[in-house]
Amino acid sequence: MATPSRRGSWNLPSVRGAARGRAQAWRRRDKEQGRRHFPREHRGTNLEQNPRGWGLRMEHSSASVPAALPYYVAFSQLLGLTVVAVTGAWLGLYRGGIAWESSLQFNVHPLCMVIGMIFLQGDALLVYRVFRREAKRTTKILHGLLHVFAFIIALVGLVAVFDYHKKKGYADLYSLHSWCG
Repeated sequence: MATPSRRGSWNLPSVRGAARGRAQAWRRRDKEQGRRHFPREHRGTNLEQNPRGWGLRMEHSSASVPAALPYYVAFSQLLGLTVVAVTGAWLGLYRGGIAWESSLQFNVHPLCMVIGMIFLQGDALLVYRVFRREAKRTTKILHGLLHVFAFIIALVGLVAVFDYHKKKGYADLYSLHSWCG
């Protein structure tokens, strides 16, 4: 008979005990036969071979991938490369080019910032959408590497502008752009 326990919840020994007994019997049978117990949703999948799921390709349904995603990615790559090319052309044609040991050192800053902060970081953010059928570990490594390269290139751009200001005797961090940039 079901009776309330001291904590106020109902204790149903017959139902809970029977279900627990069946589950224990199934686990005991699986253990005797040398099989490991897996929840029903993981049976017959990669998780039976590697229960932790490290480095496995998980199958996703194609319904979760928007049909236009390849076009959006292609458009974003084209747009990003166009921005890098236009910045390079602007610096080369109208600002005299780039160089480290001259007055053209400042021009390194916009090019590095566009490559690092816009193009590479944008690609790093897209990695999980573009490579969604690849192993999680692989996409994490690619994501991290793109962020590291973006950071290094942006750091070169920052060093260029601070070094340029030091050589010219300009104050650092005096404009709204330098504080928000």
